[in-house]
Amino acid sequence: MVTKSGDLSPLDEIARIDKNLEKLSDSILYANYGYSGFFDQKEISLDTLRSIYEADLSLMEWVKNFTDNSTVDTELAEISGNIEAGFNLLAKRSKILEGD
Repeated sequence: MVTKSGDLSPLDEIARIDKNLEKLSDSILYANYGYSGFFDQKEISLDTLRSIYEADLSLMEWVKNFTDNSTVDTELAEISGNIEAGFNLLAKRSKILEGD
């Protein structure tokens, strides 16, 4: 659509969004699991596990909403904001893990 109009100015923004989305995807894929192994010296409490579970559910809901509501016609600024919201949810999850 962008190239057909001859206006290539949004391509830099699209590339930045693509890079951020890939970074967020990798961050979710390689996030800490949040469980302690049998021989670990530090155990994770049940309350922390519940909090991690709730954070994971929030991330799953974010992914569903993002994929359901992002189309070719979605404004780039809106997509960027939605990706930022995903990073914020992941950061909250990381803080839960760091706090235990």
